[in-house]
Amino acid sequence: MALSGRNQDLYKALLADIIGDIKSSPRLSEFRKATKEPLKLPGMGKQTVPGVVWEALTGDQALTGEWDVSIEGASEFIMIKR
Repeated sequence: MALSGRNQDLYKALLADIIGDIKSSPRLSEFRKATKEPLKLPGMGKQTVPGVVWEALTGDQALTGEWDVSIEGASEFIMIKR
């Protein structure tokens, strides 16, 4: 899925934020983030991330290698460690 320039920037910042959260808690077996609430993203300030960006993350190999990634009810991004 091709993302627009702005959404691509949000995607990269959100991916970096999620990976940073995971690395800071290596024993984490489940990870959840609300998709409708504004997030403070590195270098971008507080942003509300569009649904298309969250959807793109569900197929990112950086996350899906060790995690089952899904969106529940269009309002929560969930990752469960395999």
